[in-house]
Amino acid sequence: MHPVRPWTYPQERYYYPWLGAPQLPVPSDGHIKAQVVNRLRENPHTKGFDLKVDVKQRVVVLGGLVSSWLAKRAAGDDA
Repeated sequence: MHPVRPWTYPQERYYYPWLGAPQLPVPSDGHIKAQVVNRLRENPHTKGFDLKVDVKQRVVVLGGLVSSWLAKRAAGDDA
C-alpha cells in the first residue's frame, strides 16, 4: 500500500499556458503621461484647452476647464 501524501498547490500556475496569459511590461508613469498628453493634443475636442495631466502609480488624474460636456467626455476617453 502507498503512503497517502497531502495535496499541495503547485508553485507554478499550471493553467497559465492554457489561458495564454502574456507577460506584458508595466508602463512607467512618465510613459503613460506622455501618451495621454499626446492624445489630448491630437483630439480636436481637447487640443485648444489647458489640461493638466498627473499620473501616480498608473492612475491618471485630469484637471482643467473645458467649454462643453463633449470636450470633458473626450478628455476622459483619451485618458
